[in-house]
Amino acid sequence: MDTSSFFNYPTLTGEERVADAALLAGSSEEDWDTLLAYTETRRLRPGDWLTREGEHDRALYVLSDGRLEAIVPGRASRVIEAPATVGELAFLDGRPRAAGLRALTHGEAQRLSYEAFEALSAREPRLARDLLLDLGRIVAGRLRSALEAERD
Repeated sequence: MDTSSFFNYPTLTGEERVADAALLAGSSEEDWDTLLAYTETRRLRPGDWLTREGEHDRALYVLSDGRLEAIVPGRASRVIEAPATVGELAFLDGRPRAAGLRALTHGEAQRLSYEAFEALSAREPRLARDLLLDLGRIVAGRLRSALEAERD
């Protein structure tokens, strides 16, 4: 699978680009092939739910094609366009999903379950470490952006 465009965000600026573009940006095609071998592909049609708010699903998703609507109760929904990572919080902390993600278009996402991540980390510890560090950078970047938005 060609992963060269997964995290190329020409329309994003500032913190958005820094936060999301970090996922395995310096990794080789071989690293991506290895990671993707531990995922399962989810094909989406408009209206399909990738995740639902409140569900227990300790998995990370890489949206490789399409657009999703992120729905958080009490907040305005927002659109997420591929390429993007989604589901980082539930993957990292094991708590219920904070948002629902519904497909707006046809698309595709690769799902990395926590169990598959554990198998990856046993066989490929460097790649697993790099993935976790990049997820931490993404989450930290989004938190910083949210804090800055509150100040404005």
